[in-house]
Formats: sequence, C-alpha cells, structure tokens
Amino acid sequence: MRFVMWLVESRDILASTAANYVGSVQGWHLRRTGVKLAAGMRLARVAEMVKGLRRLRGDPGRRVRRGVSPDVLRAQMDAMLDPRTVDGANMRAALSLGFQGLLRGAEFTVRGRQWDPARDMSRADVAELSAERAVVMMLPCKNMQHLNGKTVPLVVGGGGLFIDAPAELRNLLTVDPVYGDRATRTPLFRHADGSAITEAQVRDMIK
Repeated sequence: MRFVMWLVESRDILASTAANYVGSVQGWHLRRTGVKLAAGMRLARVAEMVKGLRRLRGDPGRRVRRGVSPDVLRAQMDAMLDPRTVDGANMRAALSLGFQGLLRGAEFTVRGRQWDPARDMSRADVAELSAERAVVMMLPCKNMQHLNGKTVPLVVGGGGLFIDAPAELRNLLTVDPVYGDRATRTPLFRHADGSAITEAQVRDMIK
C-alpha cells in the first residue's frame, strides 16, 4: 500500500498505472520466489485503495493519438530534413527507427531529463547494421525488462518502400560518425551541438 501511495503522491503516477506496477512486481516476485507478495494473501485493501485514489484524483481519459502514414512521413522527411546534414540525418534516422520499430517516444529519445548512457540508446547500442537489417539494443518502457538494462534487441528490416530505418542509420553513421569508445558516451540520435534529441522535439516534428 505504501508503494502505491508513493507512486501516486511522490511520482505523480496515475492510480491505475500504479496498480499495474503492483501487478508487475507481483508477477516478478512469484517467478523469483514461488510465492506472491504478502505470503500470497489477497490484496483486497490495495485494490480498494486504488479505487479511492482514482475517485480523489481522477483518471484522465485516453489521450488522443494522431497517426502518420509511411508515405506521408517519407514525403515530409524529404521536404524538411536534408540527409546530408548532421541534424537532418539524425532526425530522419530517429523518426524512421521509431516508426518502423513501433517504439514509444521515451524508448528512442529523452524525456524531461539529461541523456543517460545506462538507459538511453547510444551509438554503441547498434549491434548490427546492414542493408538487410538493423539490430539495436534497447530498454523497453512498459515491462519489467527495464530492471535488466538495455538487454532487448530491436530488429528492423531494410528495403522498405517508404521508410527504411537501416538505410537511414547507415546514412547517419556516414554523415555524423563517432569513433572508438566515444560511441558509449554519444546519444544514438543527437543534434549538431551534441545534445540528445528529445521526445518533445520528435512530437513537434511529427505535428
């Protein structure tokens, strides 16, 4: 119960989301020990507390999500982002990988904080890159894999008619190369000044 209250009050997380986190911890604990939290007791009071928090704080409705088709995205990238420039190459690669990999914004950009090489994609996380495919190690946002670091390989194929993330990544590494151990300290997608591309900047670009 204190964990849920801390999430809601201190981290400003929705009560329903906090309940989902408890479920994730419950599943992890069962797999790790063979026993659910609280020695397997039914956590009815936690469920009732979540209901009360939802009544007090409210749960906003679902956010309106606006999609973009591959052909429109490609046309706008060609119109607005020059692949021969550092900024253009980085943003094109970010948009392409995010789109083709079905990534959440915070999984390939930075949201409201400084870039962290332990959590965010770096140039060193490109494990494989060819015309046929790209493999990038990532840290998912919405499951317990985040406890293990960047251990999930994202695999995207090349040769797409409109969006080709491997081709954009190859262009990025040609236009904006990084050498040696600097790769681990360099955001995968960055601006010409070296700062990481943020989620807000990607959202603005899509709009």
